[in-house]
Amino acid sequence: MRLAYALLLVSILIFARFGINLGSYSLDLSAVAMYGLVTLGLLTGALDVSLKRAALYGLCVACAGLSLYVNLLARDVPNTSFGSLSLVLFLYLPFLFVLRPRTLSSNEDIRFCHGLFLNLGFFVACAGVAQFFVQFVYRPSWLFDFSHLIPSPLRGSSHYNTTIPVGSFFKSNGFFLREPSGFGFLVALCFLMEWEGPKRFVRLGLFGLALLVSYSGTGILTLLIGALFPLSLRTTLRILGLLGAGILIFLVAGELLNLNATLDRVSEFDEERKNSSGYIRYIAPARLIGDTFFSDLWTPLVGHGPGSISREKQLYEFFDPTWAKLLFEYGVLGALSFLALFIVTLSHPGLSPSVRAVLFFCWLVMGGHLLSPSNNYLVLALAGLLSHQSGAVRKRAGPFPLTRLISRPAPKAA
Repeated sequence: MRLAYALLLVSILIFARFGINLGSYSLDLSAVAMYGLVTLGLLTGALDVSLKRAALYGLCVACAGLSLYVNLLARDVPNTSFGSLSLVLFLYLPFLFVLRPRTLSSNEDIRFCHGLFLNLGFFVACAGVAQFFVQFVYRPSWLFDFSHLIPSPLRGSSHYNTTIPVGSFFKSNGFFLREPSGFGFLVALCFLMEWEGPKRFVRLGLFGLALLVSYSGTGILTLLIGALFPLSLRTTLRILGLLGAGILIFLVAGELLNLNATLDRVSEFDEERKNSSGYIRYIAPARLIGDTFFSDLWTPLVGHGPGSISREKQLYEFFDPTWAKLLFEYGVLGALSFLALFIVTLSHPGLSPSVRAVLFFCWLVMGGHLLSPSNNYLVLALAGLLSHQSGAVRKRAGPFPLTRLISRPAPKAA
């Protein structure tokens, strides 16, 4: 199981650009790794089913099915997609499962898992920093996007802003990752987990430098959200410390690294900059919901149906964040169901409030993560798969009955 878990993290952080190309859709490699882990866990008896999450998943299925049924019945020309419904149910099925205590480590599973994640995150951060500075002396075509070197059957989706210029150079995307925003989020998350855990200052410094060279508004937002939790006097001091460090870095290295490009991103929320990343990610989806939420009698409760938001891209230029997709496609009932499932999955006592807040708000507002295997399965890897009793001694239960069908125990000697 340790190997299966390690492969899951590697598929998310190192093989992010790989997938199983099915023509119109490319199945993320992390989904393959996740289902491989689930299959192995069921066969070896290493997984339990969370009854609470199973009930919430059933509620999600019911709300999504109701949305599909109502919109098929009520519209002359349905704009729903059974494929979209099948995909969302397929991606969230692994949320039902939890590893039994001490499956991955004889000490504490969560310490092993978070340690492995931080090691891989440090490796990606090193690659991203090296990528950024190497471009000034050597800039081959594959340095920022090697997707064209991956065989077509194993190539992941290509609908990403992989290479983004900042003046005469490019933002770092971590080499292995798809976008600078994803790289910025990763190193900001690693910075928070490192700060609240081992506090290895060399790593903290490198994560900070990696965040700078990603020029990522998502990464900065991640760091600020993490600094806000838990709400206390220390929170205020953390925020003041971050602001002070940011001002100092800008004064010392602002001109050298062209950090004005990062500060200029604040203006992306302006109504006049409708083609900017900030407007498309955060403002345009709110306009869409405001214009269409009450378009029909049933849409506030059950939405416009699975997959229907993709039809609106002809009228609105936006990047569908999870909250907008949930409200538009599944209504209030479906949105509350998926929110409950995600929050319960995140509620692991081994995760600090700041890390939980970062993972939650990333899923909810920072991108189209409802159907993102890598983002959802990172949450499972860091919290959802891990037992709340990972440090407790517990007698190991017997294997899943399927193994008993394959091999019967030898009869006892008389």
